Amino acid sequence: MPWADLEHAHGSADDVPDLLRELAGGTQEWDEVLDELFGDDLLHQGDCYEATAPALPFLTELIVADVVPAPQRRALYLWLTVAGGRRNDNLVGFAELAQDEGEPLQPGAWTEEVFRTVGDQVPVLLDRWDAEPQGIRFVLAVLAAQHPGHGVRAVDGIAALADELDGTQQGAYLRLALELAHGRDERAIALATEIVGWADRLEPGWLKAPGVPDGIKAAHVLTEGALSTIR
Repeated sequence: MPWADLEHAHGSADDVPDLLRELAGGTQEWDEVLDELFGDDLLHQGDCYEATAPALPFLTELIVADVVPAPQRRALYLWLTVAGGRRNDNLVGFAELAQDEGEPLQPGAWTEEVFRTVGDQVPVLLDRWDAEPQGIRFVLAVLAAQHPGHGVRAVDGIAALADELDGTQQGAYLRLALELAHGRDERAIALATEIVGWADRLEPGWLKAPGVPDGIKAAHVLTEGALSTIR
């Protein structure tokens, strides 16, 4: 990969290979390196960059290689989930502005490529469902629901996990993930509306984003709300 020819939030992405090697090598500053790579460089302030998509498969490689412990694997799943949600963030967040300016509704630069790249990782990651602890399976359920074409494979696991967590906020988000994974957008938006009614951190206006399909609005509620329960 010609990283020096690609760019991230702070210019040339020629530093990305060294940061990835540090993660694979188990550096003592592992959390800080991961945050620098994705929080500061590749997914900075809600944007995606030219180098973002090419870096994502390396996170999957770290996960499936089992070279890092569960808390660090969960962090990798989380960044994949955040990256996959950027397209929906953009579409919901900029819908009203696009309508006011008479512009076609479209995600920001590189976000569609990032979304597709994350989706390509989902089948491999779903193969790990039974091997991962409950906390990681929750994140994986959200990730799968962002990509229902692949996520439909996980509906039995998501349903079982939702039963385990019934009566909790995470259980409610899993019920929403299940509807999205099945592609039942009408039921998903109804559940998303219920969740927005009690989740103080979620914006009711997301559900009224003009020109945005119900499935994308519901997926945005799922990602933002589910990740807030972890943070």
